[in-house]
Amino acid sequence: MEKIILASQSPARLDLLKKIGLDNISVIPANIDETSLKNEKPNHLALRLSKEKSAKIGALHPNSIIIGADTVVSIGTLSLPKAENNDDVRYCLSLL
Repeated sequence: MEKIILASQSPARLDLLKKIGLDNISVIPANIDETSLKNEKPNHLALRLSKEKSAKIGALHPNSIIIGADTVVSIGTLSLPKAENNDDVRYCLSLL
């Protein structure tokens, strides 16, 4: 069987994959720039980041199955930032 690589550090994604029976998964974060492009819609951002993660790790491991995914929290067409501190949390909650 080909090696399966999750191109993400997300513990939740790894847990979901294990719940569907994929036990032998390597985790290799892609560490890409996740900044949204000007006027980029949230769904396009999530898709672009997923593809970029898969492409980066896939180039390093061409004989593996690469799973790249990303989650973008949004309000309408506004992508919310990843909350990295209390001020970020307050800002996101104020928008919600």
